[in-house]
Amino acid sequence: MTSELTRFDDKLFDLCRAILDDPDYRALQPNLEAFFASPASQEKLARIQGKGEDLQRRQMSGERLPAHEIAAFEEERDALFDEPVIRGFFDAQQLAHRIQARIHDCVSKTFELGRVPNPEDLKKDECCGNSGCGCH
Repeated sequence: MTSELTRFDDKLFDLCRAILDDPDYRALQPNLEAFFASPASQEKLARIQGKGEDLQRRQMSGERLPAHEIAAFEEERDALFDEPVIRGFFDAQQLAHRIQARIHDCVSKTFELGRVPNPEDLKKDECCGNSGCGCH
């Protein structure tokens, strides 16, 4: 099986090069570099993520969370997006996720159809537009 998969390696590496050469992706690279060069930003994000996980764990265990505690967390979380380094990191992450999802959708559709999908095939599977549906 391994030798069969290696036939795809060249094309896979071409795809990886295309991603790295994409102007939108390249434009976001400085955002990633700035975030990873900023221990303060990383610490701030990790602290907020930890608080969010703690609140979620407590809520899932049946604890009723005080409204002021939830509001304080949401205010602190929202303030992260006002910081350019963290905002840039999230923008870069979102683009990476969109690229990964598009690649996954296209490859899945290829297996489903038994041919290379055309743009119309992929449009049929795009998000329904309802928030909370799971497509986002």
